[in-house]
Amino acid sequence: MKALEDRENLSSSPGLEGKIFFIGPDEGGFVQLITNLDFENGIYAEVLLCLHKRISNLCHSVIGIGSDELRLAQETDGNYLIRTRNYLSYVLTGENKKSYCPFVGLIEERNGYFVKEFPDHPNTVGFDKAIDSLEGKFKLISPSKTRKYQSTDATIVMLAFSHPEANTAEFGEKLDKIRSNYRQRFLDQGLMISQMHPYHEAGKKSGEAYSSRIPLLVVRRMHKPDYVFMDTEEARAAYSRFFGHESFGKFNNNAKS
Repeated sequence: MKALEDRENLSSSPGLEGKIFFIGPDEGGFVQLITNLDFENGIYAEVLLCLHKRISNLCHSVIGIGSDELRLAQETDGNYLIRTRNYLSYVLTGENKKSYCPFVGLIEERNGYFVKEFPDHPNTVGFDKAIDSLEGKFKLISPSKTRKYQSTDATIVMLAFSHPEANTAEFGEKLDKIRSNYRQRFLDQGLMISQMHPYHEAGKKSGEAYSSRIPLLVVRRMHKPDYVFMDTEEARAAYSRFFGHESFGKFNNNAKS
């Protein structure tokens, strides 16, 4: 667990002193993280200006966020957002100057993270409703269909389980089972669902999952490189419906060579 402890000490973003900028929550309880704080191009100053002045004609849109939305930006040192942001920063940093996920740089640039907190005891979580909220939020933000020649979708929708009792091996196992039970439903729609929690081996992949100090369920769009996660006949069939049998065979042959 040493890597997790070290990661918990990471600053969420340079110069922010542990503060997280966000917009929301919306009616469904999701907040949008403002992750693109490009100091050189003045985005950080732009966010601060809108945050403290609240004057719409001084606010200009940034990638993924309109000027009217940016005017409603908030800042927090709230525990669940700090913990979630630390995990996302860790994935971005990766190892040997290479992110653990090839898409995270684009997601950060486009402010593509949407997070909903579940603060209650994990025994009270209604997972059917929670999964529906994940799926519904993703489709609301990114309604297009998964297709072979699509551009990279930078939308990531997450549920964060912040209750102390969620940070147990038992709840980690429960998330593993939930992801397994619902996975094919998402694959059949060209989407991916993943789970992260503290009991994955720190810093290493476990299927689509990584170690996270705060347990998470995550939904994103399926992309061509996801062939590596298609570990059942049903999963491979779903992948092939979107990217073609020839695409799957091409990637699979490359992986074996």
